[in-house]
Formats: sequence, structure tokens, C-alpha cells
Amino acid sequence: MNPDENARVVAFYNAARAEVIQRLSLCEQVLLAYLTVSGVVAGVANRTGTLEPRALIIVPMLAFPFVLALLRHDESIHRLGQYITVLRPHLTVTIGDEKINDWDGSDALKNELNLHLVVEKFTYAALMIGPGVACLFITSDLINHGHKALYITSVISVALGTLFSALPFVRLFKELVPFQICRNDN
Repeated sequence: MNPDENARVVAFYNAARAEVIQRLSLCEQVLLAYLTVSGVVAGVANRTGTLEPRALIIVPMLAFPFVLALLRHDESIHRLGQYITVLRPHLTVTIGDEKINDWDGSDALKNELNLHLVVEKFTYAALMIGPGVACLFITSDLINHGHKALYITSVISVALGTLFSALPFVRLFKELVPFQICRNDN
């Protein structure tokens, strides 16, 4: 590979890595936004010291759109990881007979990545679905007070959020190295 081609590969790699890092940050922001909004709604629902279930039932309805936002970033991170995998073989540095890998190609990352991703995905799913499920239990009496449609809408939203939260797990268990950032096929 000539120096111009090498510089182009490095530029593409750096751009893809920068976007992965940005999207990871956006995932954290989506999670924190959902937890903040859920907390604010819970505070408003309990502002007089008496819980208002019709206000609290909003929390489960919010779960699904926030899960979709997370899933969108997760899918982009996955695709960028696949692209990085294509570029990785062109980035290995050799000093004498020894190959030197950066963090993405290191054995340390390879050995820990799958466990880390499972824990991370489970944590995100629990934090995104947990408040909605808790609110469904707290507001279950709405069915008996003429708000059946509102409650059912919330149940559907949590169910869809749970289903879509499971999609990254499906991909994790289908692929040998989920994001394939550290895969080294040389």
C-alpha cells in the first residue's frame, strides 16, 4: 500500500472510530434523558404527597421511543464496527518480526469484549424498561377506574420497548465477536 492509500485508510478508520465514540456518548445521553424525564414525571405525579396514577402512567409510554433511539445508535455502532473490521488488516504495524496492535486489535480487548457487551446491553435494557414496568405495577388500578385504554397503551409500549431492547442481545449471541472492532483475521 502506498503512503497516500495508507493515509486514506487511517483517515477513514479515525473517522469511523470518532463516530463510534460519539454514538456511545449519545447512548449515555439518551439513557440519562429517559431516567431524568421519568424522575420528573414521578415527582409531578407525587407533588401533593398523594400519587396521581394518570400522571405516572406516562413513564411506560415514554420507554418505547427512548429504546428506539438507543437501538438506532446501537445499530450504527455495529455497522461502523463492521467497517472498522475491514480497515483493521491495513492498520497493523510491524516492528521487525513483531506485530503491534492498537487497543482495537489487542488480546486484552478480545478477551473481555463479549462479557462487557452482554453486561452493558443488560444494564441499558434494565434501566430503560425497569421504570416503566414499576409504574405499570403502581398504576394497575387504573383499569378499574375507566382508564383501561390508557393502561393497555402503556403495557404495549413497555412490551415493544422490551422486545426492541432484546434485539442487541440476539445479535450478540449470533455473532462470534458482536461489534467486530477487535477481530484480527490475519
